[in-house]
Amino acid sequence: MGFFSWIDCCDSKKNTKSALKTCYVLVPEEFTDILGNHIKENFYDGMGHFGGYDIFELIAEWNKQVLSEELLEDAPKLEDFGGLYGFEKESLRREGKTEAEIEAMDLAQKQEFYDMAIERRERLVNSMRDYKAGMYSDDLELKYGDDWKREIGNYIAESEKLPYPIKITYNEDAIYEMCPRSERDPKQGE
Repeated sequence: MGFFSWIDCCDSKKNTKSALKTCYVLVPEEFTDILGNHIKENFYDGMGHFGGYDIFELIAEWNKQVLSEELLEDAPKLEDFGGLYGFEKESLRREGKTEAEIEAMDLAQKQEFYDMAIERRERLVNSMRDYKAGMYSDDLELKYGDDWKREIGNYIAESEKLPYPIKITYNEDAIYEMCPRSERDPKQGE
């Protein structure tokens, strides 16, 4: 697992990496009757948990009505995937494999990674469809695993098409509708 951090939606010079500063997840007006204007986090854990909520699950909930394949990145292409590492190819050469055999093995490895990515995308699209259609949470969990909602939120979080993107700030008085989206911190994990 990685460390998730975002750029402050009110101050682009700040990010959410500091566990020692109180930050706030801004809540869209449509959901303030349940959550209030913001969710306060005193010690951010780096895993997307704020005030007892999972930011990715919130994003999936807030955007449930617009869930569709169009929110995802473009479908994977075979050429997007690497095959064997250089050291693996060298090892195969030392074992006496021909370049044609190594090339075939390299392509087979690419194909395996590509097939896994396609399968994962199809599973995600199906879970989005089932969630949007109103399948019960327990049934979704049985079908897609414990983290099904977090996976949806994580995959759609960067979409420019979301009506309710992530907005995190250190400004307690900020209002969701008045702030731009929080971009993922390009230096997260550093």
